Amino acid sequence: MDISTTVNPVFFADLTEAELLPYFQSQFPGSPEGCGPYSIAMAANLCNRYHDASNFRGPEVQSILERKGLKLRGYGMPTWWGLSAALDNFAQGQVEHKGRACFDDLERAISNNEIVVVAVAWQTTWEILRDIRHATVGHYMVVVGFDKPGGRLIFLNPGLQPNEGATHLYSMTYQEFNQYWNGKSNLFVWPGTMWTVSP
Repeated sequence: MDISTTVNPVFFADLTEAELLPYFQSQFPGSPEGCGPYSIAMAANLCNRYHDASNFRGPEVQSILERKGLKLRGYGMPTWWGLSAALDNFAQGQVEHKGRACFDDLERAISNNEIVVVAVAWQTTWEILRDIRHATVGHYMVVVGFDKPGGRLIFLNPGLQPNEGATHLYSMTYQEFNQYWNGKSNLFVWPGTMWTVSP
């Protein structure tokens, strides 16, 4: 599948899905708290691809963040805790954080060739407290494009481990994504949260 024909516009339109794969391989977290560092690894690799920079792997990023105190071992990264600083440690570019973002913000960033990391909330604070042992809280992903006519956003999803031969891209409808991006929030994942890196 040629990404440039399925995502319009997209900041890496010159990459085919096969060429994208090295940025995605070995990025699957082994635990629920890994999606933040693993998304940082993917975003940094995309951002640094024109530079002589390391090809970061999720476990390496997670270990460095824990050593620097930017992530607590055994816990996910709340949207208000050091993710901007963490991205700044790995990605060569200007990092900005935005809360209560909308689709215009997201589409503008992608159209401006910025790398975008988003956080979504799977549960409200009440849902987490009601059954804290089975809480899923939220998730980080890298947004790599949008298909406005098709009404879908395209992601690199560190929580998705595709079967051999399956696509390495993940998509959600605008409506489905916004249900968890702005429609739900909790103490750890604030609504409409996104980070951009301008390479």
